[in-house]
Amino acid sequence: MYATTIGRTFLKAYNCKFKTEYTARSFFEDMFVPLFFDHHKYMMTAGNSPLENPKLSWDDMIKGKKPFETPERRQERISKMIHKIETEKADASIAIGYGVVDATAATTGQISSIAFPDNKEDIYLSWIGAGLGIGVVGGLTILFNHEQLLLDIFEGWHYYRQYLERYPLLKGNQINTWNGRWISHRYDREYDLDDPLMNFNPLVPMSDGLFNLQTVPWAEVIAGIARNNPTSNIVGYLYSIGQTNTTVGFIPFKLQDIIRPSQLYAKVFGESVWIQNRKKVEALYGTAIGLRAACQAGCIGIPAMEPKGLRAFFPTEKGMKKISYKGDEEQEITFNTYLTKVSHPNK
Repeated sequence: MYATTIGRTFLKAYNCKFKTEYTARSFFEDMFVPLFFDHHKYMMTAGNSPLENPKLSWDDMIKGKKPFETPERRQERISKMIHKIETEKADASIAIGYGVVDATAATTGQISSIAFPDNKEDIYLSWIGAGLGIGVVGGLTILFNHEQLLLDIFEGWHYYRQYLERYPLLKGNQINTWNGRWISHRYDREYDLDDPLMNFNPLVPMSDGLFNLQTVPWAEVIAGIARNNPTSNIVGYLYSIGQTNTTVGFIPFKLQDIIRPSQLYAKVFGESVWIQNRKKVEALYGTAIGLRAACQAGCIGIPAMEPKGLRAFFPTEKGMKKISYKGDEEQEITFNTYLTKVSHPNK
């Protein structure tokens, strides 16, 4: 249900920025649905809602084995969706993050004896909020309740639609993966406001001939957020929705701690060396245990940024393993990254 909160924060920020007066329903009908669902390929999966139930054979349609649905058929689905929202009690089939209300179903969840108000606006907001999640490596999605970040994510929605139309073999339903890749690019130092898609290459070929979006490592996207956010901490809500739903919960991200290893690298080896190697260096951070395991500490900070393989060089009873490299560039970058962490373990 937290997606509803995110949708509400975003819609308030959107109306303020663009001087509009959208309600959740009017934004859903006028902006969200036409962009996300009224095309051959969807931008996000619609789960068990009328938008995607009966199920659609996406891969076969993209490969040309089956025809895409007609605009008339899409409008039927959209109309059924609106009607169901307006006439039935909210559950997982029409509201993102809600439980199944049938107490006997295998997927039953979040059942309560508390009589919550059946707020239709909240249902529409849940879809808008879910479309603003940031998907990262490890299969998790992160929601941040931060107005400017949400507006920046929204900015990338239209480019995702452009990509889906431009590349016929690109799979759809990956808005959260797109958001992660987009916001990492949007907050990169080389981002060009006059040419937003310059040096942006999010597509990867698949073995079946289709194209997929490349999922962004969590440390990369969070480091970008940290560089563009003056606050010390930001709280994220981490979850995964699929055949089984997983909730990690609310986790604080210590933004200034997360960028400290990069700052230290630049200080030790020089700004010019850092600029030259930064993408390769940053690719090493956060690879030791993964985001899901790092969340067990209760917050994400310097310890979560540990590079994979670093612990082999920590002091033990037998002494300290020597950090060395044979001279090639890749090994030198790894060597320097390890050196900064071993010599400054708390930075």
